[in-house]
Amino acid sequence: MTKYLGVIAEDSSDVAVIEECVKKVWKGKGWRIRAFAENGGDTIERKCKVWSALLKRQGCRHLIIVRDLDRRDPGDVRRRLQDASTPNPISSRVIVIPVQAIEAWLLADEDALRSVFNIRERLRAIPNPEGLLDPKTELKRLVYNRSGKRREYINTAHNGRIAAAAVLSKLRRCASFRPLEDYLRDAG
Repeated sequence: MTKYLGVIAEDSSDVAVIEECVKKVWKGKGWRIRAFAENGGDTIERKCKVWSALLKRQGCRHLIIVRDLDRRDPGDVRRRLQDASTPNPISSRVIVIPVQAIEAWLLADEDALRSVFNIRERLRAIPNPEGLLDPKTELKRLVYNRSGKRREYINTAHNGRIAAAAVLSKLRRCASFRPLEDYLRDAG
């Protein structure tokens, strides 16, 4: 039976990461993602209820709402997203707040980065990717420098590919990933 999973996120590269994570956890179970992603977190807050209703009409029984922390107070971000999504026509939902950005998850798997960007030298594991203030900039810097200045990271082109190459055990190093995995395991 096909599962329809709604995703509301800041941009399409976030949706691509979530889609690859769903594949890893649900492993071949029938599913389809329907998503809304546009113009950052403020748009999510303004349009969450409308988008949720549209996703419900498209058959989504589960909903993932994703917004990067971006150096804001985690309690405040969660509260704002809960307010923006309540009441909601999709009762089975989770709010996921990557710290500081979803790119921290991607930095958690150095072997995935090596593979996607064809970097020959071994990369050091980043002990705490969520401790970086700007994971996206760090990812750009790391790829450019370690590729001999031959490759450039572009989130819209690479985030899904990196997430596809990443392994769950490395993604779990990021505490903000775990609520997504737990939700998918329970909903699966």
